[in-house]
Amino acid sequence: QITDDPTTSTTTYEALPPGAECQVTETDTGGATDVSIDPTDGIVTVGDSTEPVAVTIDNTFDLAGLEVSKSVTSDAVDAEGQPIEYGPFQVEVTCTFLGETVYADGYSADDPMAFAITDGETV
Repeated sequence: QITDDPTTSTTTYEALPPGAECQVTETDTGGATDVSIDPTDGIVTVGDSTEPVAVTIDNTFDLAGLEVSKSVTSDAVDAEGQPIEYGPFQVEVTCTFLGETVYADGYSADDPMAFAITDGETV
């Protein structure tokens, strides 16, 4: 019998014979940057008590950053021979993770990651 508890992300397998050796592995990390399993090898031996033995899998999703740089290359000059200034340029960043839209801190669907950038600037 298998019992799932979505509030704790726990699955319990029942009616295993005492002494059975079980190995738990994670076959898809879902993009995690680090995975730890306790016990390390994921192997446990089922005891003879009513309390199940436990294997804990912890996935870490580290956050990263994104920089946008703008560079304009042009030999165009105005009537006085001065280089023509271009910009600012409007930029919008959209990101997805595992098929879902994600936002940097301070941004949302109502406040998208949009900004103006000029030649030589990095934001």
